[in-house]
Amino acid sequence: MTEIFNIPSKKVKDFLNDNSNNIVLDVRTEEEWNSVGKPDAELLNSKTLFISLLVGPDRIKNENFIKEFLDKKILKKIIF
Repeated sequence: MTEIFNIPSKKVKDFLNDNSNNIVLDVRTEEEWNSVGKPDAELLNSKTLFISLLVGPDRIKNENFIKEFLDKKILKKIIF
């Protein structure tokens, strides 16, 4: 069964150091990934997935978000 946790960004590194083999789900926009950067959870023995919750310059809800998420068939802990 998949467990989902919402952890403040300042605590993610500590959580991943203590709990390996997780998935970090980054739901920011592509613009945010390009301007701020993307995390690399593999450095902490976890995986990073990138699925935008909002898309485009107008930040419209990604109607495909749930489908994109379910298509990943994730069976691990997820941190977003």
